Amino acid sequence: MYHAKKIGLFISHIFGRYQTGVVTGALEKAKEYGYRVEIYASMEGENLGDYEKGESSILSIPNFSSLDGIIFVSGTYLSEALREQIRQKLSMESGIPVVELTLTDSSFPQIEFDNNSPFRDLVTHLCKEHNASRICYLGYRPQPFFSDARDAYYREAMEDNHLAVGDHDIYLVGDEVKKYKEALSFFLEGGSFDSVVCYNDQVALTFLQTAKDMGYHIPDDFSITGCDNLQESLYSKPPLTTITFPVEELGAKAVEHILLQKKGLPTTDASKVKAEPIFRGTCGCPSEMPKENWMYWNQQSHIATLERSIFDSIYMATQMHNCADIDEGAEVLAGFLHKLPHVEEAYLCLYPDWDMGESKVLAMAEKDQGIHRDQSILKLGFAGDKTWPECSFQKGTLLPEMIEQSSTHSYVVCPLYYGDESYGYLVLGYQDDIPDYQVPFTQFLLNINQMLHNCKLSRHASLMEDRLEEFYFRDTLTGLYNRDGYQHNAESFLDHAIETGASLTCYLLDMNKLKVVNDTYGHEAGDTAIQTIAEALKRVSSEQDISCRLGGDEFFHIAYGLGEEESTERMEQIHQYLANYSKLSGKPYDITVSIGMVRFLPQEGDDIYTLAGYMKQADEAMYTQKNREEV
Repeated sequence: MYHAKKIGLFISHIFGRYQTGVVTGALEKAKEYGYRVEIYASMEGENLGDYEKGESSILSIPNFSSLDGIIFVSGTYLSEALREQIRQKLSMESGIPVVELTLTDSSFPQIEFDNNSPFRDLVTHLCKEHNASRICYLGYRPQPFFSDARDAYYREAMEDNHLAVGDHDIYLVGDEVKKYKEALSFFLEGGSFDSVVCYNDQVALTFLQTAKDMGYHIPDDFSITGCDNLQESLYSKPPLTTITFPVEELGAKAVEHILLQKKGLPTTDASKVKAEPIFRGTCGCPSEMPKENWMYWNQQSHIATLERSIFDSIYMATQMHNCADIDEGAEVLAGFLHKLPHVEEAYLCLYPDWDMGESKVLAMAEKDQGIHRDQSILKLGFAGDKTWPECSFQKGTLLPEMIEQSSTHSYVVCPLYYGDESYGYLVLGYQDDIPDYQVPFTQFLLNINQMLHNCKLSRHASLMEDRLEEFYFRDTLTGLYNRDGYQHNAESFLDHAIETGASLTCYLLDMNKLKVVNDTYGHEAGDTAIQTIAEALKRVSSEQDISCRLGGDEFFHIAYGLGEEESTERMEQIHQYLANYSKLSGKPYDITVSIGMVRFLPQEGDDIYTLAGYMKQADEAMYTQKNREEV
């Protein structure tokens, strides 16, 4: 089987800043070494259903034996349960190098990402370069784990520089703007201060604006620093002193770590990524403002993009909501996939039993599905201008081998599900292997999931409708139409014969001596005899014929397009089948029938009452034969 050099990457909320940076770094470094990356992207917390069930289907997608290593970005998962499921699965895949990006202890090798200790460097810079003697810390209450870690480095640096931390030097804010005014007032209660080091850039930028609104001049009155280097920090006035956020390097180091593990080499140098301070205007260092007004144009572009994506999502939802058939749904979906920014390849892969659902529905429908459970389905796929035909492929491989061989792309793979029902997955290949992920993509996936759910429900409804029709129109003993079934189909059957100019032959059958069989051998024997007559009709019928049990031991059969000799031969075939059965069954009685036959050519204007008239003629002919046989 074809095998490319591939690394798997498990990550959630791929459109986040941290996530996109890690993915970008991993993709670039993997390509450098000739590796492709399969990105198994979860949306838990953003998608429909219980993600501990539906999202866990991500684990059934990878072919682990084809992977040369796995990067697990565990810190991106909101669901602890899903995170542990993935961790346990990876622990079982012995022989595959795994590296985990996390801030907690792990049984896997880890990349150490240090963007907290540079807080110590910031404090030292403020002391040494700007002669700060009272430095305050503004923490962030909603993220205590990270805020407390940066608090600890702040305290350590203060101690190293022989500065005390006073009772009014540390304050925690949340998301309410009024808390920033309270923070400033709290710091002032301890007297004048020189600097405020903030938990991150967002906190720093909000505090900076609050100070400006209250009439303070930064950095003349006091300096402010942030962390994580948001793009906005460069465009604040003055530009914000901050700490780098080298997540691309984190992704690149993860790939290097995998490759070193494979070769059995030391991984120390590939296990650490450290952020560095960036000194700008808010701490008092020289810093030039960018000439272009990036913030304004970026905000306008973001608003326009978001507005367009909302309307596109609404339009997609309305188009796909009406799809009750998977072929129709796949055709509609293909149009939207072609519009995804920078997508060069797209594949909708479905599990073999994706629309089966609850077994009791199928049991009630009594359908033989004939499903190959080891085969997945490529429902739609395209690569550039090339469209791949629908086909089956080995379940457990990501895509058909012919596609794998023809592509050099890395892929983003997203599970498709509704609640706890797994349908399959979507595979996307991007131009230059740079995923263009946006938050509205979550809604894109929701629309696909809803479409698949609707198709499954429609199929179940169709199965149940067929079953109800069987129940209402079929005789339960023989499986032939009952009287209602005959009435339901007779008119269209007659119309078809009139349109095609075909003749119809009506047969009325009545079992001989059913009462004797019942009285002598029991009703079970009588039922068997009735079923045998029904089987005789099934054996001699074509698909265009109608056979029904009118009730008791009476049967009505209409043959389509038989000539005179063929009509007579049909009657003889029924007699011959019953004679053979009686001879071979060894039963102490024979199963015989009396048959009346009428052949006619339907004319324009004939209706079901016309058929009823011929049925009556066949009935009279049948009783004539029966009376002749009893004499």
